[in-house]
Amino acid sequence: MKHKDNYMKRTVWETNCRSWYKNGSITGKVTALWPGSSLHYLEALLQPRYEDWDFTYTGNRFSYLGNGFSQTEMDRTADWSYYLRDEDDSPLLGRAKERRVYSRSGTISRTLKEPQENSSVYISKGFSQEDQRYPLFGLCSVE
Repeated sequence: MKHKDNYMKRTVWETNCRSWYKNGSITGKVTALWPGSSLHYLEALLQPRYEDWDFTYTGNRFSYLGNGFSQTEMDRTADWSYYLRDEDDSPLLGRAKERRVYSRSGTISRTLKEPQENSSVYISKGFSQEDQRYPLFGLCSVE
């Protein structure tokens, strides 16, 4: 919860506004949002960190392996040597390299707009210079 609360401090929902995300209150804590952008959410779920979970098995813990044959081998119409290639198209070696490929990193040039006083996109009071570079996302009705 501390991580979520720290992130929310940089968002529009930290202002005095009534929002569904704050259970309809003006000053309550945000309870219904991912602590990050939509892209951050998608990237975090792309490769879950299973080491953060405790799994409990009942019975044989390897029974999920089935009968020793893959689903591809059970499909009589499938190419059972699909992994043999004329050229290397193997997965990338690491999350950062993979992200650069699927996000087409390097194809767009953009600079961050400097925050302005009383801007509807940025908040300048109470935030460090670095925090001001992040846009505030969200819908809030100001009372």
